[in-house]
Amino acid sequence: TMRRARVLLTLLKRLRVILFCLIAWTAVLVLRQVTWPSRSQLIALAASLATAWVVVSVTSRTVSNRLLAQVVAVTAWSLVALGMLGWLPGTVAFLDQAALQLGDTRMSLLLLLKTGLTLTVLLWAAAAVSRLVDRRVAGVDEISPSMRVLIEKLSRIVLYTLAVVVGLQTIGFKVRHHL
Repeated sequence: TMRRARVLLTLLKRLRVILFCLIAWTAVLVLRQVTWPSRSQLIALAASLATAWVVVSVTSRTVSNRLLAQVVAVTAWSLVALGMLGWLPGTVAFLDQAALQLGDTRMSLLLLLKTGLTLTVLLWAAAAVSRLVDRRVAGVDEISPSMRVLIEKLSRIVLYTLAVVVGLQTIGFKVRHHL
């Protein structure tokens, strides 16, 4: 498909950097076995940055929506930077402490970010499965056009509802209590 071709093309364009990552990580492993671990820190940093660059680049290229691809890239680079600076645990703790108590529910910024990310991924997956169902149903000649539309609409409703319910339950929201 088009997405696979885009990922493959991105990997081929990044082949030199990927080879650099493999060589750099091999050098880090060898240096840590042969000499003091501190002597490999600079190479490990370069290898980490290059690896992060490849992963972020390939990941953001798989997203066909330009705005969403930029959001994915900025978010990933922010996480990489916070992790490399050692600030990620402190940032996570800060986001978890910034919270409001709404009845029995504690709503923190971290929970809202997790919810947004979880729902985004699950809704994206539901859309992908929905497109797959649409293609499969369109290929069946024995089904009437009105029945095809019904099946496509029902599958879309079920998949999106399931994505929202599962997404809310994974972050601790008890859906059964609110239905």
